[in-house]
Amino acid sequence: MSLENRPLLLVIEDEPAISQLICHALNKQGFETRVANSGEIGLDIHHDHQPDLVLLDVNLPGIDGFDVCAAIREARSDRITPIIMLTGADDVDSISQAFELGATDFLTKPINFPLLVQRVRYALRNRDNERKLRKSLHFQSRASQFARMGYLGYHFGTRTFRLNALSKSLLHLEDGEYAQDEILDLLHPEDRIRIEAVLSEKREADLELRINLPEAGQRIIRFSCSMEDASGLVMHGAFQDITEHRSTDDLLTYLRLHDDMTGLPNERMLLQQIGDHLQPMKANGPLSILALVGLTGYGRQVSVFGQKRVNELIKHIASDFKRYLRPLQGQVEIFYINEGRFSVLGRFKSEQAMETHLNALVQLSETERHIDNEILTPNSLCSAMTLTKADLGADYYYQRSRLGLHQAESNPGKGVYWLEDSAPEDIRREMHLESEVKRALQVGQFDLYLQPQLSIDGRETVCGFEALVRWIDDNGQISHHSPAEFLPAIERMGLMVELGKLIIELAFKKARALKEAGLTVRLGINLAAQQFADDQLVPFILSTLNNSGLNAEDFEFEITEGTAMADPHATLLKLKALRQAGFHLAIDDFGIGYSSMEYLLQFPLTTLKIDRAFIVDITLNPKVRAIIQAMVTLARGLNLTTVAEGIESVRQRDYLDALGIDLQQGFYYAKALPLDEAIAFAQSRKSRTGSI
Repeated sequence: MSLENRPLLLVIEDEPAISQLICHALNKQGFETRVANSGEIGLDIHHDHQPDLVLLDVNLPGIDGFDVCAAIREARSDRITPIIMLTGADDVDSISQAFELGATDFLTKPINFPLLVQRVRYALRNRDNERKLRKSLHFQSRASQFARMGYLGYHFGTRTFRLNALSKSLLHLEDGEYAQDEILDLLHPEDRIRIEAVLSEKREADLELRINLPEAGQRIIRFSCSMEDASGLVMHGAFQDITEHRSTDDLLTYLRLHDDMTGLPNERMLLQQIGDHLQPMKANGPLSILALVGLTGYGRQVSVFGQKRVNELIKHIASDFKRYLRPLQGQVEIFYINEGRFSVLGRFKSEQAMETHLNALVQLSETERHIDNEILTPNSLCSAMTLTKADLGADYYYQRSRLGLHQAESNPGKGVYWLEDSAPEDIRREMHLESEVKRALQVGQFDLYLQPQLSIDGRETVCGFEALVRWIDDNGQISHHSPAEFLPAIERMGLMVELGKLIIELAFKKARALKEAGLTVRLGINLAAQQFADDQLVPFILSTLNNSGLNAEDFEFEITEGTAMADPHATLLKLKALRQAGFHLAIDDFGIGYSSMEYLLQFPLTTLKIDRAFIVDITLNPKVRAIIQAMVTLARGLNLTTVAEGIESVRQRDYLDALGIDLQQGFYYAKALPLDEAIAFAQSRKSRTGSI
């Protein structure tokens, strides 16, 4: 320790022996000391020399130690000079009073001198740290003022904002607390909606906002915020006036072309960029390729983990995508569309070169992530197409890629699914159909028709019906759009869960009407893969059952092998819950899908339905008859009821009867009928053959 850097310590002690011992101990450790034997002298020395630390006895002649401590603090308002009080060991009240007046520490008499030295070093180190912190805060404050940046906090419990002093110059508001609406009312209406969404979702954000200030007019601020803890009770944010750096027109353009959550260019920007790719198309130039990478089961992820966690997941994926594609800047662009779907637009010499990067993006998107103590493991699909014809336009290629991702869902596990050009009229027809279907669902134009299932036991008894959805148009007639057309459109739009709930409600109403008509039959209800992604499926069915007054055994839920394959584990859990509740369960289209035998063994099924693809050739092909016979034998061994679909002739009926099929349905008996006709059909069979 050099002489120039020796800290100056002031010892205010009226007993010479004690003050000499203190000075001796401190001088040996390299400190410089000055002594005052009264409070008045001590204050004079303090005023003249501004010591680095004060050792102050409580009991002094004249002005006591408490008054000296208070006077020092008043003279040096920064309260940074350490004051260590010296007092008797049992004088607890003095210690408390000393701290209230601004003392830093205390030592009891008799003094432990090694401890005294350590306390002095500790106090000086804290003083130095405090000085550095204040200096840093000072520069930070000056920098914030220079950058026109302020800070605020938001408390979700009280719904109040707290502004710091710098906010006064930026927002022309005093620092302090403000009710939520007092601040939000200053924002442009469109931007207020965006901030309200941030508060509602309790998520991080980095936004540019328009704010209308009474004294300064409209300003543009950049606002960034984060949550203090996992519970999200407090949000901290910083805002900066960037009006001079960005005009309102620039801001509107930015907002219009970028996604708030990910910061990536959005759908509008994508359409512009596709147009740019189409303009200069050269015969021997690089290929322009448009791809879509989408998370599967987005709705299920939201229902299980909540919107906030899924948003965090998407932000993580977006960040990984940007980092991966950074070396390809200028060659590949990434866009965020919505609901976990990213578009990729690039120029490459070959489709294979682009496919390599797309596979890497898919792998990144499927990385296991830990978010708020939850493990999220998303699955993804990818479709891609080459832009070949400039005259087709950007909108055509965008809509084709969007519709194409649904085609990729039918080919899971096959990497990138490459699309071929379709006629623009086909795309327009698909889009028009989607619009019509959405309206039909909103106004309630879907109904259930019932196709009979009969037991061929010499009486052709109606034992059940399968409920089949039909679209009833504005004229009260069945729409010319068949289920094979409109159901895929509903799936593409993610509306199958909504339609599925409507179907379940309608089915229970039809079942009640059948029972009230005196018919003891079972009603089959089809369930789609998207419904099994909804965690509320089983609770909704059980709630509907409880409100209906019917029995679970009066219903049979049907799934296809494709539905089972979508998420076998989730499907199995839901089927077990339904079977435990008493519902019957059927697997439809058996034999034409995936690993049929595996699902027969795993799922708690009660019925096996044989697809019409086998029935068509039953009278002509002995091999088909052998396959059906094997299915019947297998079903009997597993105690399953068999149902043959698509019966269209008496010869088919007779062959199936001979092979031991339990139930049959098809146009030979009846098409799907409206409720009153279905009841009449069943009652006519009952009156002709006796009880069912």
